[in-house]
Amino acid sequence: MKVDETGTLPRKLFEFDEGEPAPTLLVAYSPPGVASSDHQTINGTLTAGRARESDLRLLDYSISRSHFRITANAGRKKTIIEDLGSKNGTYVNGRQIKRATVLRDQAVIRVGRVLLVYLADARPVLGARALHNYGIVGRFHADQLVSELDDAVRSGRNLLLTGPSGSGKELAALAVARMAGRELSVHNAARFTSEEEATTSLFGVAAGVFTSVKERAGYIEEADGGVLFLDEVHNLPVRVQKSLLRVLEDGWLARFGETTDINVDVRFVLASNEPPKRYGLTRDLLARLRVQEIPGLAGRIADIPGIFDHLLEQAIKKAGLPAMPFDEALREDHYESLLLDGFEEDNVRGLDDLADRIVSKVKTGVTLAEATGEVFSRRYHTEFMPDLRPETGVAGQVTGEIPRPAGTLDDAHQNVQDAHQQVGGNVAAIERHLRDNGIEYSRRRISRIMGELDLPRLRRG
Repeated sequence: MKVDETGTLPRKLFEFDEGEPAPTLLVAYSPPGVASSDHQTINGTLTAGRARESDLRLLDYSISRSHFRITANAGRKKTIIEDLGSKNGTYVNGRQIKRATVLRDQAVIRVGRVLLVYLADARPVLGARALHNYGIVGRFHADQLVSELDDAVRSGRNLLLTGPSGSGKELAALAVARMAGRELSVHNAARFTSEEEATTSLFGVAAGVFTSVKERAGYIEEADGGVLFLDEVHNLPVRVQKSLLRVLEDGWLARFGETTDINVDVRFVLASNEPPKRYGLTRDLLARLRVQEIPGLAGRIADIPGIFDHLLEQAIKKAGLPAMPFDEALREDHYESLLLDGFEEDNVRGLDDLADRIVSKVKTGVTLAEATGEVFSRRYHTEFMPDLRPETGVAGQVTGEIPRPAGTLDDAHQNVQDAHQQVGGNVAAIERHLRDNGIEYSRRRISRIMGELDLPRLRRG
């Protein structure tokens, strides 16, 4: 059997042996009530579809009873996905699969209106539980990051946050400050134009050192009792990095041009987006820091829909606009484009910019749905309308376009499924609920549709 290989990142294929990492599907997006769970671990073989016996049950009218199957290992040390002859197809990374296909880590799968992300190893994600998110957003990966940051704070060591630009290192630093119960001071080492400016800005200046320069405290002294976040620390000259060593070790510093030492109580959170060999730091400075990686969005793709919703909500609030429901404005096609985009270079900053562009359009008087459609259409070169789905997606690839079945039967299936979610599996209760909403279906029709959708049925005793 020939196997296609697809993937979003050039990563090594996951090798699955007993006791090794557990491959898992994460439900990145689905309409309310459609997915039976937000994740499903693949124990050898996983089946997904509307059928009650499916490992991952998806109650969507455009998903077949037995839609696709995933096999981990399969004797080839690869994870394989196969479509099971579904009516509307299975899509991996924007393309419909025609034969058994190898899944790579972070692959995006679309079936019907449901978007899934494959994780080769979900143990760190599913094993972490945080009581408070401290401003870190992400349905799946936030708990893991918060738990690791909390552990770092409890260790008492100063931190070095690493990761690509725009991945949220400042937000992580703010979370650290909140965990420690301290105020956060934020500065960027890339703004220093010389070694002298870096030294005087960080450590302060004694009186009379420079003509017309008054005595002043530096950023470190001003952050006494709090947390100092110094971004892009790799830009500091080597001599200034060495000057930081003493402060990190014992809390003592001297202003530039002064011999009297000052003791400060400062927790340092430094950040670098340099390669991991030494992150652009001297060996001695790095040895005194606890390194914590802040992954880019390419490493937590399943979080993108939730992060984008949060940023859009924040942008709407910041603009002084009333809260707006996203249901009609944002649908599976929009979220799939975000997942396939991945924002590997822009990271969270790219999502934030997209949200700001949408809100700017809304402020001109258009609806959220119209603004979203226009902004997405320009970015992805395809048409996004509230009631239409695009035929092509990112970079001209075919998306997981799922045509709705034609005619009133489609609406009937959807209406019965929605009513079932509202009032449960009693046919008479569903009939009354539909009638109250102006929809007249016979109990026989409701019963037949429930059978076709394989919806559980309850009888009154």
